[in-house]
Amino acid sequence: MYKQLIECGIEVFWNAYEKNLSAVAGLNDNPNSDIIIFETYPRYVIKRLWSDEEIPSKRKAPIDYVRKFSFLIKQKGYSFHESKILSPDYIDAMVCAIAAEDYFVTNGKSAGKVGVPPVVDNAEKILREGFIYSP
Repeated sequence: MYKQLIECGIEVFWNAYEKNLSAVAGLNDNPNSDIIIFETYPRYVIKRLWSDEEIPSKRKAPIDYVRKFSFLIKQKGYSFHESKILSPDYIDAMVCAIAAEDYFVTNGKSAGKVGVPPVVDNAEKILREGFIYSP
């Protein structure tokens, strides 16, 4: 499953770049672009935001994962729509949204930014490397 997910992400980034559909963070940052894409990982963001917290398994303890991080996200001042049934995927989306907000507030200079800039590989039609963003 992860192989297909990774391939999908590679294709999304390449097409966004090649067809100039959006800016790609670290590659062609354009403050005038309506859309910018970048990479982040929920687990990395969680470790940055709540470094002292143990992370329950999303697969083995999904209720604990949701309970713990929905509470911590709310403590940061964010809210959830009351009618939503929360799942680990919803929590991950919220955590990535926090990273996205930080990206825009810091103009891409997020404190948790790691990695190297993306590199265009026209021969393979792929963007290699790339920063991972986190608050």
